[in-house]
Amino acid sequence: MSRLLTGLSVSSLVFVIIATALTYTSFFTSNWLSASSSNTTKLKRNFGLWDNGLQNLNCDVTPFSICMYTRAGVFASMVLNVPSFLFALVSTAVVASGGNTRSSATLARSSAIMSTIAAICHFIGVLLYTLQHTTCIVRCPPTHNYYSDKTKDLKFGFSFYLAWVALPLLIAALIIQFVFASAISISEKEKFGESSRSIEHINTHSFIDDTSDNSSGKAKKINGV
Repeated sequence: MSRLLTGLSVSSLVFVIIATALTYTSFFTSNWLSASSSNTTKLKRNFGLWDNGLQNLNCDVTPFSICMYTRAGVFASMVLNVPSFLFALVSTAVVASGGNTRSSATLARSSAIMSTIAAICHFIGVLLYTLQHTTCIVRCPPTHNYYSDKTKDLKFGFSFYLAWVALPLLIAALIIQFVFASAISISEKEKFGESSRSIEHINTHSFIDDTSDNSSGKAKKINGV
């Protein structure tokens, strides 16, 4: 059982680390979209969530509202992944060192809750970005200048795919953490049930012994009389 718990805890920690690394990489790299600059030069240009830095928050080929929602969702996921990672790390350390499993389960649940909220925020942000550049949900062409000649042959880049890959890893981590915490709860209930039965068994034997002693004492008194 201890090996199983350790394996679950380590697996969830690894998934959280990989998901966090991919999320940070996708957020800070500018390869969410790639496009041909023109029909003649065939130059490629990459676009991300921070095309103009912090001075100008507008995205070059994505409407401002969609770009901000995506930033907010992915950034919220990044922030929540930090305590999720710390809780998972401490939980794994407690299990590996043979510490209190209840404390480890509590930490795992806390990590799973953080990961759940992070996954929801991450999913909403990336989904809006995906819908905008596949079906278009706001300010669609041909009236909107984001879809001009400079952005023909628009394709998703590696940053976009990293953001999507991070999501199932995060979901896998939180599922494993909930399974880990549930396994500990079941184990604790079984131990409590066994200890209760042992105590009841001991009390029963003690009662029988006391009854036998009392009966023997009464018999001796009667014989003495």
